[in-house]
This record gives sequence, structure tokens and C-alpha cells, in this order.
Amino acid sequence: MPIIDLGGLRIPAAEVLELHLVRSEKRLCGVTVVQGSTALQLQAFHALPDRNWDVIRGELSAKITRGGGSAKDCAGPAGVEIRANVPTVRPGGSTTVMQVRFLGHDGPGWLLRGVVTGVGAAPESTDQWAYRLFASSVVVPSFSPPENGSAIALNIPDGFHGQHGDRS
Repeated sequence: MPIIDLGGLRIPAAEVLELHLVRSEKRLCGVTVVQGSTALQLQAFHALPDRNWDVIRGELSAKITRGGGSAKDCAGPAGVEIRANVPTVRPGGSTTVMQVRFLGHDGPGWLLRGVVTGVGAAPESTDQWAYRLFASSVVVPSFSPPENGSAIALNIPDGFHGQHGDRS
């Protein structure tokens, strides 16, 4: 299967229709893949055993609740996930609620987090595309020096010239 090699993360090319790079402090730290009206943002992090998906999931849920949203753990195709309603402010100041699914998977010394938004995050959605992409993604933690909790650095993939988009 052809892959898109981002260095610290590899994703199957067949699932990618639109790709946006995510930067933090001038460093590539994630990628958002869009198919139709659903988006999946992927980020890989260095982690210690006491900072696993169970711990991170609890912290994310608490943060969402403190911010005025709601969050609940649900069993999903990728394991236990958070299904949340997150208040967001639109340009012009109006507030809306965005439905979001947070996925997570632990590996030895790393954590892969996926954030599903759009139609695929709706409670009634049966769209499996984001789950297939999440499950088929490979984390390469040795790509960047370990620093607990830090994002595993990524590279711009070969042949990427911004034709799919680049979000900074």
C-alpha cells in the first residue's frame, strides 16, 4: 500500500484526498486529512507509561467540561473515545457547538491522537473512513528526540508543494 511519509508519522496514501499540515511554533506537528465533509487531525506524542490514553482522555474531558462543553467516553471502532460537544466562537462573535470525537492509541513510548470533526463526528454517523485511516497510521517515535508530552516532529512529505493545503 502506498504511504505518505511524514517522518514521525506514516499514513496510507489511498485514504488521503485533501491534506493540511499543522504547525506549532514553526514546527510541523500534525496533519489534517479531509474526505468529503469529515476531517481527521492526527498528532503523535512522546509519552511515558503514566501518560497513557486513559489519563489523557480524562484530562481532555475535564478541559472540555471546564470550557462549557460536554464530553463522554464511548466505545468506538478505535477503542474508548471521547464524544464531545465543544463550544466554539465564530468570526463575528456568535457561539456554536461543534461535535468532535477524540481517538487515542498507546504504543511503547508514544501516543497517537486523532480528532474527528464534521459529519463523521455526528452521533448518528456510521462513516468508518476516519477510523480506517487512524488504525492504518504508523507512528515512528525514533524520528525525533523523546521529550515527554511533546509532539513527535514531522516532515513535509515528498512531492508536497502545498497543492493539498498548508495550515499554519
